[in-house]
Amino acid sequence: MYKFKITIDKTKVTGTNTNFVYLFNELCSSVPAGFWTHVTDTVTGLDIRFFDTDGVTELKREVVLYSAGTSKVEAWVQIPSLGTSVNKEIWCQYGGPTVANSTSVWSDVTYKAVYHLQANGNDSTGVNNASVQGAPSNVTGKIEKAYSFDGSADYFDAGNDSSVQLSTTGSLSAWVKTTDSGHSVIFGKDDFAFDSNGYTFDIQSGRLLLELANNSTYDLKYGVRTNIANNTWHYVVAVWNGSQTQLYADGVPDGTSSSRSEEGRVGKEC
Repeated sequence: MYKFKITIDKTKVTGTNTNFVYLFNELCSSVPAGFWTHVTDTVTGLDIRFFDTDGVTELKREVVLYSAGTSKVEAWVQIPSLGTSVNKEIWCQYGGPTVANSTSVWSDVTYKAVYHLQANGNDSTGVNNASVQGAPSNVTGKIEKAYSFDGSADYFDAGNDSSVQLSTTGSLSAWVKTTDSGHSVIFGKDDFAFDSNGYTFDIQSGRLLLELANNSTYDLKYGVRTNIANNTWHYVVAVWNGSQTQLYADGVPDGTSSSRSEEGRVGKEC
């Protein structure tokens, strides 16, 4: 077996984090030159395992992708505690026994759904798997693979799970790259019952938009800057704290909120 240490710089951490999910991929500066030849599970990479600072306590992880031929790896590791006071050290072990992915990497931190878009609609929480509609193509994404949707017939259908809603607090986030200045829906829960917490998270003409139906109030929040440029990857986030909404584009807060009562359903003005 082989192992190497990964050091997470405390200056790159914000706040105190519990069960933080860390991305390990080929860009990690600690990856040794022999990593790609010594991983024994050449199909799924399930001999790639992670341990806490003591080198003994195994960490929950999900290996999403491993490809020795292209030197690509994507694994998500749950770190119990991560803060700003000291650098965090964990260990990566490989070339030994294989271990199945943990089913609670994401559910421990109350994610409702996580989609890596690895040529399928699988939800890593195991709860809300989506069916792929149309014929989206699998392409190179910001983090390994992604889906390219044609803007008309291609989409994901995850049903209408009542647990996936913004009824009290929550957030939506994604890496996106648009190719035109039209209307792109990122996520949506299209409830016809207006007070059932439907929502859409969109990009319209380079501006972020969150439309939220909550307790018979229709809340509309636009980004104030046209900063979602086409043909560039952007990390977009919408946060709802129970009374206010906030949008973020590439880590920068953006937008102003307005609320009004209105009949209809979320997305009617898109």
